[in-house]
Amino acid sequence: MLLARDGLEAVHLFKTSRDRIDLVILDVVMPGLSGPDAFSQMSAIRPNLVVIFTTGYTSEAATLNSMVERGAPLLQKPYGPNTSAE
Repeated sequence: MLLARDGLEAVHLFKTSRDRIDLVILDVVMPGLSGPDAFSQMSAIRPNLVVIFTTGYTSEAATLNSMVERGAPLLQKPYGPNTSAE
């Protein structure tokens, strides 16, 4: 598992480790670069990259509409070990 402190670090880790990464879980609101913006950069490198977005802010759902419509799951906070993305 690789962990990033912010969106910029997440993109950097993806660029340096892309062959080891099959799934990214991104918060919608992150310092430096938002989750959707980070994913846009990552998916430009690997278009079939699988993502799960997570957020605790219902107001951010509008930001994700186009990605959710394309099949990206949204995991609403709070969630626990028995929660699954649909």
